[in-house]
Amino acid sequence: PAQAKPMDVSEHPEVLAEGYLTKVKSSVLASRTRFFRLTAEKLVYYEEHAGKPIASVAREDITSVEDLGKTKFKLNLAVEIGRSKGKNNIVLDASNQRVKNRWLSALRADTSHRPP
Repeated sequence: PAQAKPMDVSEHPEVLAEGYLTKVKSSVLASRTRFFRLTAEKLVYYEEHAGKPIASVAREDITSVEDLGKTKFKLNLAVEIGRSKGKNNIVLDASNQRVKNRWLSALRADTSHRPP
């Protein structure tokens, strides 16, 4: 089967945010840094930049975004994501508050006005 190829940002102006974030798990040892890309349609994460996609979630399935203070934030989802059965949220840790605020702005942006 064909596999999705990561987008080249210069060729895809619909990319709203992208970069490395750490997926925070209950065990610090289980936390992983992944490359995330947010478009008007979906959030995709990869093992590394230009790597194979691990998972994606449609924007309409992101039900809310919570600022957890410092550099962390949480995405609450209407669906399960990744390999975690029964898990419907992702806690992410940005490298600094500026990066976190950029992601929060992009995630909270209204995409309902986009053309069909």
